[in-house]
Amino acid sequence: MMEVYQRLGISKRHTLSFNPQGNGLVERLNKTLIDTLSHLFSETQEDWCQHLPLALMAFRNAYHRTVEETPAFLLYGRDPVMPYDLIFSDPVRTYSDTPSYAQQLVNRLQSTYTLVKNNLEKSADEIQKHQKPFPKSKQICVGNLVYLHTPKIKLHLKS
Repeated sequence: MMEVYQRLGISKRHTLSFNPQGNGLVERLNKTLIDTLSHLFSETQEDWCQHLPLALMAFRNAYHRTVEETPAFLLYGRDPVMPYDLIFSDPVRTYSDTPSYAQQLVNRLQSTYTLVKNNLEKSADEIQKHQKPFPKSKQICVGNLVYLHTPKIKLHLKS
């Protein structure tokens, strides 16, 4: 896998296992999945596992404005063949007989990676433009009136 990372110019990053709070992208995906599933399962909320594959398929095939592509295309280098494609489209081209398919895929993934990287940088610049600057800290001198916040602490006493 390291050779694939090197050929595509990808740097691998490690995150903590079983700790989605350490990865903002995972947190966002979890929020999106929970929101999607909340519209799908029944009142008893016992059939959510039956709807999870459909929710994941919807997420993977949804256009993401920030990267300007679908996650499925970014991962596989092509859009997945969906049931509606089989019904309403021309037959899908097979790539098994094309010897240069691997090179075409690498080229397509490299150009997509560059495009997504540029889109993410552009998006980050836009977000930074709209953020308020961090307030400068004020000097506190002896004699100044200040607000003191003293929260009440609940004591857990044995009864």
